[in-house]
Amino acid sequence: WGGLCNCWESGAASRDSGIDDLISVSCSPIVRNRFSKSVSQSTPVPRFPLPTPMKITIADIAEKAGVSKATVSRVLNNRPEGVGKETRERIQAIVRETGFQPSGVARGLATGKSRTVGLIIPDIANPFFPLLVRGVEVALSKAGYSLFLCNSACDILKEKDYVQLLMEKGVDGIILDSAESDCDCQLELLEKKGVPFVLLDRNIRGRDGSVGVFFDNHL
Repeated sequence: WGGLCNCWESGAASRDSGIDDLISVSCSPIVRNRFSKSVSQSTPVPRFPLPTPMKITIADIAEKAGVSKATVSRVLNNRPEGVGKETRERIQAIVRETGFQPSGVARGLATGKSRTVGLIIPDIANPFFPLLVRGVEVALSKAGYSLFLCNSACDILKEKDYVQLLMEKGVDGIILDSAESDCDCQLELLEKKGVPFVLLDRNIRGRDGSVGVFFDNHL
């Protein structure tokens, strides 16, 4: 309290002196520290989100090239009809310059093809399957397709869910190594929806005429 009283008395006796002198000369360290903390606290600088770059569309490419969106689409899909060499090269240069990335979903809707294939295997931990998956992926890549890999963990219900998911993804076909040989419900669903499929390693009972790749396990 003595320090506080001294501070008050000194302030009354020397009102002409600035508050800085009052704090530095007369006040106790406690008051000095509290006051300094309050006046030195800086106001936080507001932060604003960085602007999001605008997405380049086919319409933007067409405008830059002075052509129609249909012409740009033909170039992106490597369709030669109706596009001259100079126009094609100009569009391709703009695509490279802008870093434009065509939408696979939009292309799939336009062409009816997703260029993807689903592969369902029963056990990824089995040393046999990684080599098999690698072979499938290499073959699909050479043909211009991408692979969706699903591991059913030998669960027939999970396998059914994966079949449904792959159809929703719009894959062009499914390669199925089924967890069971007695259930053809997945095949019935694929046939109903018109999705091509190939059986792998294990045939389904009663489906001897189905397209597949099987092993006889004989040397």
